[in-house]
Amino acid sequence: MITYRPAHTGERGAILILSLIFGATLAALAFSSFATTESTLAIARQDADALRAELAAQSGMTYGRMRLLLDADWDGTDGGVEFIEGSTFSCEAGATPGGSSGSVDLEVTGESGDGYRALASRIAPNGGSFEGDVALALLGGDDYLTGVGIVGDVLVTDAMNAVYDWVYDEDEVGAYQLRGPDSIEGSDFHCSWINGTIYKFTNTDYAGWPADEVVLDTEHLMPQWDLDGYLPENGASSSDYEFITNKNKIQNKTYYKPVVVINPEGKNFYVKNCNLYGGIVVWCPKEWDPREDGARQTLKIKDSIIGGLCGGDNIGILAPGCELHQISGNEGGCGQSYSSLTFGFSMVQQVKDLRNYYHDGMLYVIDRVKKARSTDFVYDSYVYENLPPGIELENDMSGYTIASMGEDLD
Repeated sequence: MITYRPAHTGERGAILILSLIFGATLAALAFSSFATTESTLAIARQDADALRAELAAQSGMTYGRMRLLLDADWDGTDGGVEFIEGSTFSCEAGATPGGSSGSVDLEVTGESGDGYRALASRIAPNGGSFEGDVALALLGGDDYLTGVGIVGDVLVTDAMNAVYDWVYDEDEVGAYQLRGPDSIEGSDFHCSWINGTIYKFTNTDYAGWPADEVVLDTEHLMPQWDLDGYLPENGASSSDYEFITNKNKIQNKTYYKPVVVINPEGKNFYVKNCNLYGGIVVWCPKEWDPREDGARQTLKIKDSIIGGLCGGDNIGILAPGCELHQISGNEGGCGQSYSSLTFGFSMVQQVKDLRNYYHDGMLYVIDRVKKARSTDFVYDSYVYENLPPGIELENDMSGYTIASMGEDLD
């Protein structure tokens, strides 16, 4: 016989209550976890916005200083300037009320989403200028020279952010940007002698010769360069220049006009046993960035004289996209004959190797000197006062320095 046992309602009620409590607890935990995740994401978004706003404001401050360096009457940006996607900066500039002559107040704001950053600086004129008789300017921060003699001054950019590079934008408009050098490993003047002043940006002691050493407190301006005026399509005439197109070598030649080499990227050029009395221009397009893009090609020289024609344009070697490499030839020892000689204003991307080489005028090296041995550099004031076409040298270093800073966080 089947017996039916009545159910205990008390047990069923207890189980139901426990189930409800357990379910509610799980729901609460899930909601808490969701809320915590949402809160963490919100904080992360706020932190990211704050960081982008900070970077935008700092970039705006650098941009504002650059614009004031170029134009003391600049009054700021016309609205916001996009820094990176979703973030902008804006600048306002004006003469300091009741301040010293030339003093400027620069206010910068950076915004990104919910992030906001405001910086303010009072910028004062330095009241000084750089008028060095520079025989050799090293803008790369990592140079090695041994057994070198220099008659004139030397500029060594031995600190980061010490050079305003001359850079062209996509519209081929040039402007100064605070960029170089890219790294500092240290310059070495081993067994060298300088009869002049060493201009530098740190307290590094380059002693070893009878030279004064001066620490600069303002950034240096790279020479402005534009070689398009040497192109035939821009009016350059064969009566004034000797054009060499898409070739990799000249040998045993004498030219009294400036030689203009027009080669594609990667096509190197070799000058052997030549007299190029008008100097040499290795054309480089404006969009090429000698510091960011490196060397566009190599210029090799052996047993040649470049520049030095009286009454000429003082062109030495104008090759801001070239790595300069002198191949040793009829070299002598110290105080003897040189393998190659250059006269005039020269500007190259970098120097790979110079040995028993003589340069008279001014030489600017954008990147670095990998090696220079038994080489002499001599300053020529006439070259400084009569620069080649397409070259402008802004030596006025009055500029601005930050006298005070302020900030606002929101």
